[in-house]
Amino acid sequence: MKILCKKCGWGVEFPDSEIRLLPVEKGDEQLFQIRDLKSGNVSELIFKCEKCKGIRGAIEGVIESKWSKETFVSQRVFHDPTPNGQINMRVVLAPVNLLCHTDMDEKEQEHFINILILCGKKLAAVWKHMRDYGLIEDKLIKAVEQGPPLGGGEHVHFEENEDLFMEVDEFLVQLKSSLDYLVKTPIPILGFKHWNLRTFGDKGQDVIGALRNNIPKDKKKQAEFIVKMIIETHQPWLTDVIDARDRIDLLHNCQVCRLLAPHEEGSRCDGLPSLLYTRGSSTA
Repeated sequence: MKILCKKCGWGVEFPDSEIRLLPVEKGDEQLFQIRDLKSGNVSELIFKCEKCKGIRGAIEGVIESKWSKETFVSQRVFHDPTPNGQINMRVVLAPVNLLCHTDMDEKEQEHFINILILCGKKLAAVWKHMRDYGLIEDKLIKAVEQGPPLGGGEHVHFEENEDLFMEVDEFLVQLKSSLDYLVKTPIPILGFKHWNLRTFGDKGQDVIGALRNNIPKDKKKQAEFIVKMIIETHQPWLTDVIDARDRIDLLHNCQVCRLLAPHEEGSRCDGLPSLLYTRGSSTA
């Protein structure tokens, strides 16, 4: 049997074997299974034409067997809602494509992929709440701008909206949760002996401590790179996010209203977040 390039016709032959196409998302026909008729061993092939570099192949000389007619059941484990699938491409697929260059066994790789998929799901939730907040905010601003004036002179109107509160709350919760998931990615690489963190504790300081103290000596250089270039570079804004999450969800030093506007005696300011409109203009 052969696999022929659909673009130029170049082919590769597999004598004494039968071949079947593995169904993958969007009909990408480049992944095949080859079964040796004598031993029954099965191997996989990602097709790429050596002549024109095409990735679409077709099977020539099909053998009608029970193995070749087996029904496949596929399941989509992650749907990326971001434009051009940025989360999937950068957070999930990029590390997965490097697994073949590691010494991780099949079980460790599966564990690593599962963690990456969960990280992707969490980041997708973060993106969704950020998007929905913007859509709700734009709708509210437009409604106020097009509506009749409220009061006159220096009148200030606070428009409170629970939908905005819920989107901010969920955005902060999911972002912190995505950090807690990300912290678990070293487990299948290093093992529980060297990495037993469960959360992005102490706003990243627990992770920095583990990278500097728990990593094998031959990985110290890479660990310090992660500390300097990734964690410490982003620690300031991550700290702000975690502090905001704690103020809302854990009621730590909760002074939400004072962050929005001066709180005068007898005034009412109990919504987070609020939109402030003055003289027909709007400011979020």
